[in-house]
Amino acid sequence: MNKVKLGEILKIKHGFAFKSENYVDESEYALVTLANISSTNNFQFNKDKTTFYGASFPNDFILKEDDLIMPLTEQVVGLFGNTAFVPKMQGITFVLNQRVGKVVPVDDKADKYYLHYLLATNLVKDQLEFRASGTRQRNISPDDVYDVEVFLPDITTQRKIGKCLYDIEKKVNLNNAINDNLPYQSLMVA
Repeated sequence: MNKVKLGEILKIKHGFAFKSENYVDESEYALVTLANISSTNNFQFNKDKTTFYGASFPNDFILKEDDLIMPLTEQVVGLFGNTAFVPKMQGITFVLNQRVGKVVPVDDKADKYYLHYLLATNLVKDQLEFRASGTRQRNISPDDVYDVEVFLPDITTQRKIGKCLYDIEKKVNLNNAINDNLPYQSLMVA
């Protein structure tokens, strides 16, 4: 394992400052916000609480399925370091809003699935918390993320670990979704 700074293995793309006067009730484009990143390191979505956008914007802020995102503002204590993969949803295209960063791994140095779990470790979270600034809402910058030091295995090992953990996460999420949709059945006691 090598000790590296995150800036050597990933880049953070800032979100776009979408104008509130162009928010609409329904649109193809849904803003990814801090609320979409859960404390359990997953993407959470509630259509009723989603902000849709109805004007033009630069195309490079359109997110694709499995893009990795992270908060740059701590809306909830402990959120720094959490990440989420953008899901594919019928009829909705997610776009990168300000204060959310897209994590882009440097080719052949980092695996995005491995990064998803690495960023959520206490080692990374503690360093991000230390670097955060602000009084009402604490913020971090891409430079704060880049300065975090981690121990990193080679890319082949990262890919194996990342795939294994991601496959497990997908199964857990699927099981949770099935459980959430089971009909309520009361037990009858004779």
